[in-house]
Amino acid sequence: MKKIFLLFAMALLGFASIGQQPNPDVIKQWYLHAITIDGIDYSPADYGFYPDIVFEENGGIVNFVIETPNSVGCLFENIDFSENPAFFQLLENWNCLTQLKCLDGPEGPCNQIYGMHADFYFNTLQTPLNYTLTYNEDETQTLVVVNNDGDTSLYGSEPLLSTPSFSETPFAVYPNPVSETLFISSENNIVQRISVFSINGKLILSEKGNTQQLDVSALSHGLYFLEIASENKTAIQKFIKR
Repeated sequence: MKKIFLLFAMALLGFASIGQQPNPDVIKQWYLHAITIDGIDYSPADYGFYPDIVFEENGGIVNFVIETPNSVGCLFENIDFSENPAFFQLLENWNCLTQLKCLDGPEGPCNQIYGMHADFYFNTLQTPLNYTLTYNEDETQTLVVVNNDGDTSLYGSEPLLSTPSFSETPFAVYPNPVSETLFISSENNIVQRISVFSINGKLILSEKGNTQQLDVSALSHGLYFLEIASENKTAIQKFIKR
């Protein structure tokens, strides 16, 4: 009897962990800065198209909106949230406003980046999506979402600008992989801030000013996001610490 009661209590605790209200700072539009699928990194800047997601609150209910190649918006209603641990879950009560967004064919850059981003969510419906919200020193915020397949989407509260962008300007981060010192060079941009995030979105270190090198010797081995901010421009790159 005690065992049955204990299992029942544990089940109640499990149900109590979802259905919570999220951090209010999550409720906004988020712009995709980078996405990692099956260990391969992709940047919207390389495709020239910039997906986003939106969390919106209506009467205490949180909805989620995502664009796909064949719609201007797919709405997931009344999504489940948990704050400890932090995750949200998309149920299958969704509908899309059907209207072609990408007209460049299935192999075109629009279809590729929007399709990849949509699959990140649609392929893991009804499973927890872990997320981390980070507050940056320049008053922007970073949201990292990790799905059940271990893929990662990194978003910023500000758009990833592309004109002009680091991808159009001589810019390099080396060596990669790195053991001790990471060097950053850019011919036409003055770096104002460099931040390093873990794969789960935790801010590891940050440097202000025109930094051209970064000591990463104290970092544990693994994969990291490097966010480089210049005036009105932001670039995201990954590096491996070995």
